Amino acid sequence: MNNIDTNMLKKYCYDSQNNREWLEHLKTSHLNNSSLKVEEYENAIILPDAGKLPCFAGGIVDSLIQPIQMSFQRFGLQTTQELINNTDFNNINVRNETVYYIGQYRNHWGSFLIDTIPRLWKAIDHPEKYTYALLGTQTDLGGIHDNVYKFFSLFGIKKEQIIYITEPTQFTKIIIPELSYVPNRDWHIEYLDIIKKVVDNCKCTTVKAHERIYFSRSRFSKKSKTDFGEELIVKIMEDNGFHIVYPEECTLEEQIAYVNNCKVFSSVCGSCAHNIIFSFNKPKVFLFSRMNGYGWHQWMLNEMAAVDPINYVDAYREPYKWIFNTSVSGPYLYCITKKVINFLKDNDYVYYNKYKDRILHIGIFMRYSVKVFYIIGARIKSVFLGKKRK
Repeated sequence: MNNIDTNMLKKYCYDSQNNREWLEHLKTSHLNNSSLKVEEYENAIILPDAGKLPCFAGGIVDSLIQPIQMSFQRFGLQTTQELINNTDFNNINVRNETVYYIGQYRNHWGSFLIDTIPRLWKAIDHPEKYTYALLGTQTDLGGIHDNVYKFFSLFGIKKEQIIYITEPTQFTKIIIPELSYVPNRDWHIEYLDIIKKVVDNCKCTTVKAHERIYFSRSRFSKKSKTDFGEELIVKIMEDNGFHIVYPEECTLEEQIAYVNNCKVFSSVCGSCAHNIIFSFNKPKVFLFSRMNGYGWHQWMLNEMAAVDPINYVDAYREPYKWIFNTSVSGPYLYCITKKVINFLKDNDYVYYNKYKDRILHIGIFMRYSVKVFYIIGARIKSVFLGKKRK
């Protein structure tokens, strides 16, 4: 890591706070070699946030209603008193069994990889021994996705072994393994052991190996109306011989097979890019950034997959940043920026800048603008109505 050419890495990026933090991140290894711990509690109670508190606020309290620190994730410890106050302890589910606490789960693939699986390390040799408790958060997004069940299956856990907790529930005994990966802090080799076991058990014969792979979220985002313009990047990737993969249309085995058999992996930043963690062949990687910020999850996964340093290419614009900052939920405006064009030229990728593409850019910009001003209008309306009620 000490021999990184930071000038080269900055070549395709804006001079932004996010990119400066990324380069700083690269200077240090975040591998933690300390031994992971396991705690066990009798008659403890698993408390989901149940939509009453921010996402990831849930956790476990002991029989004396005291928070068990190791059970909480992200910023959950900061809201434990609210969590307790929101719970009627005279009306909770009681189950006479021992469970292995996995932790938080929400129906989001990227979150599953970074928040849900890091406690599985203790069960790696004998996954059949336990019953597993998943703590639901943001349950309005839906229940457990099929690819999540498939991941557990490849690890050795059957669907019947999983309990999805959405109501306060007390268990005779709860086993709480320490997290083998804490986002934006550190990771242990046990996290990679979990991933490796799943990859080793993946035997996919339904997809053809491709040297160049591009993971796209354009079909998914078309339904959610959060992304504007990624089709421009998809077209460039197709013109340069990349096989386009739409993860939401693939099984987990297919996604793993694509990533683990390519020589060049590309994607837009986000959950699609998180799939690099399944590659043990260390492909060349470049990712198109869609916003200024929120990159630390990917930085850690890149480090664990041993593909750092990679190229980030800023493929976005924020024309209204003086009144609207792009958040993690979008909307995102993708553009073929000068940074993108310079990257393509330097790597001998073709780019056909046709007249009709410029017209397409205008249409994309107009649709994005309508979305942004709709959001701004909704916020103003909410503030105005709030004041009126007072």
